[in-house]
Amino acid sequence: MGQSGVVSALGAEAMGSNPANLLDLNRKMELLTAYSSLTEGVSYGHIAGAINRSMNKDLMVDALGFSYTRLAVTGLEGRDGSGNRTGDFGSENSQMSLNASGNAGSLR
Repeated sequence: MGQSGVVSALGAEAMGSNPANLLDLNRKMELLTAYSSLTEGVSYGHIAGAINRSMNKDLMVDALGFSYTRLAVTGLEGRDGSGNRTGDFGSENSQMSLNASGNAGSLR
């Protein structure tokens, strides 16, 4: 996969695509947030964080990470089989991840 975004994402960016890359975080802590109103009634929010516990990569769990993502759609117009309006509705989906990354060699 070369240097694609999935492989090369580091730190908090790695939470969704390759959590093993948490171990390559060059700083002690990182926080990433994003919010976008994609179109009328559709919104996307994301927050992720990573903590590097050991720059020496010598602990069983060197890095910890979390992420929360939410996609919401509101204001959809409901109709019955005859085409009569029945009211508005919406939908949302959320995903949360907790990850740990470490040096398997320290298990010995």
